[in-house]
Amino acid sequence: MALVCPRETGAFEVRVLGRWTPWLGGAEPMKASKFTDAQKVFILKQGAEGVAVAELCRKAGISQATHFHWKKKYEGLTPPERRRLKQLDREMLQDVIRRKI
Repeated sequence: MALVCPRETGAFEVRVLGRWTPWLGGAEPMKASKFTDAQKVFILKQGAEGVAVAELCRKAGISQATHFHWKKKYEGLTPPERRRLKQLDREMLQDVIRRKI
């Protein structure tokens, strides 16, 4: 994927799979996480037990930025709180979809 701004139009376009499409400003679907919430919490617990962040990220195959994002979001949550957070996320997304229709 490449983001370019041709001189003729002045509008940004994105090259996806060899085709030019107008840049829709975040309209591309997000990539689904390959980790469940429980796996994310397990990785964070290892960090809390003293494993170095760099080592932890290397073993899990994630970036340090991802680790700290997960830490901000999931650290200190109990399993019922994680389930409630996931349910709230679903409800918010469904609300957004209903408003667009």
